[in-house]
Amino acid sequence: MSFISVILFVGVFYCLPGYFAFTNANSLAYSTAAIAIPLYIFGSLINTAADVQKMTAKSLGSGLVKDGIWRSVRHINYLGDLMRYSSFSVIAGSLWAFILPGLITLLYLQRIGEKEQSMANKYPDFAAYQQQSSRLLPKIW
Repeated sequence: MSFISVILFVGVFYCLPGYFAFTNANSLAYSTAAIAIPLYIFGSLINTAADVQKMTAKSLGSGLVKDGIWRSVRHINYLGDLMRYSSFSVIAGSLWAFILPGLITLLYLQRIGEKEQSMANKYPDFAAYQQQSSRLLPKIW
């Protein structure tokens, strides 16, 4: 029963941005589309490229993945996710729609903290990688 509850909660939680976007009764302005479409496309590309690179490196026995798309941002896949969620919120046309990406950001910040700690314990070269990269936003944080 708890498994089903978790699946339903996560499924609903992650589907809400799309629901808000598709139920927006207002016409979509060109400026809104000009913001939302690149956010979605680049967020998807970033997330997919990060996953493919990491899975490929791990299958080849690589240790810490810190080159390619991972070179300047340590949690680049989370950035891609947040870009996609934000794109739906932009289309939704309501500030309420940004609550969900905000909550996901808080969840990711917690995960980033945990992941940083575990990676520091697992990889001896992680400290050097931290010095040359950002956590989530390139050159900002």
